[in-house]
Amino acid sequence: MTRDPLVGDVILLNERYKETTTYALVIDVDRIDHLGDTGWTSFDYTIMTENGEVSHISLSCIDSIVSR
Repeated sequence: MTRDPLVGDVILLNERYKETTTYALVIDVDRIDHLGDTGWTSFDYTIMTENGEVSHISLSCIDSIVSR
């Protein structure tokens, strides 16, 4: 992926999720920062799948961005 998904992007999920769904719409992106000497940043993606389910996933669950 050339960039991280944004709200409104249609994404293709990784192969392991294709048993239940293939595509999803990103409906929210939460950024979590932990400051300090060993700080880190994490992103939580809220998606709506093809069958209407709302889930929270990480970037590692996304294969590619289909449309922007």
